[in-house]
Amino acid sequence: MDYYIGTAGFSYRDWEGIFYPKAKDKLEYYSSIFNFVEINSTFYSIPEKQFFTSFSKRLKKDFMVSIKANKTFTHQNNWSSNELISFFELTKILEDKLLCILFQFPYSFHNDEENLKKIENIKKLSSNINIAIEVRHKSFMEDTFLNFCKDNNLIFVNIDQPQISYNLSLTTICTNDKISYFRFHGRKKDTWFSDNIESYERYNYTYTEKEIDELKDAIVKNKAENIIISFNNHYKAKAVINAIELMEKLGKKPIVSSNQIKKNLNKSNESLL
Repeated sequence: MDYYIGTAGFSYRDWEGIFYPKAKDKLEYYSSIFNFVEINSTFYSIPEKQFFTSFSKRLKKDFMVSIKANKTFTHQNNWSSNELISFFELTKILEDKLLCILFQFPYSFHNDEENLKKIENIKKLSSNINIAIEVRHKSFMEDTFLNFCKDNNLIFVNIDQPQISYNLSLTTICTNDKISYFRFHGRKKDTWFSDNIESYERYNYTYTEKEIDELKDAIVKNKAENIIISFNNHYKAKAVINAIELMEKLGKKPIVSSNQIKKNLNKSNESLL
């Protein structure tokens, strides 16, 4: 079993001085510690071909990625098959480094016939690319949907998020024997459904040691050959801290201590007082 552990995105300005040393290339430093990253910028805008070409040249031999599908395909309905096929063609530039493409659907996306057809169409257009599906609403927690994922060889994304309303709870589901995916968003209830906040405030959360143990227990129960683990609680490198703590609990030996990053974070917070 191989673990691919990292964070949702890596090029955050508020990680500087907490995780990233001064004058260090971010990707080079990040990939000296982690073996995986989620490319999230693609969710906000579809890049030019040159983005993937230059990015692929900078990746280390054993470093892998997932790519987040553009929000057009997950949060809107007015896209064409040709637009999605073009997006898939772009991502093939990273083919030997690409574990899967992640389609993150919103909480408002519920389990109904129309949405299942949408997912089915995405898979049909994807050619041989692995497709991971993240849903957040409890309506998807039924055998018919999980069997649908298995039948279509889709990767069901196990998520951790605040347990409020009809939010999906932490699972350890495997619908693709080759790859399983875990995404950890934090458990900050008070801002999760807030509209009038900066987006980072939703993910301003640090998992406790007990909570990291809960995440680890879910991961080790999963039997896929390759397991992707991504922390999305990115504010001020808290995702980095928790990812390193989880690595340690899984028997890995990262070259950077989570305690040192915590000290840097505390200094950063003190400087704001």
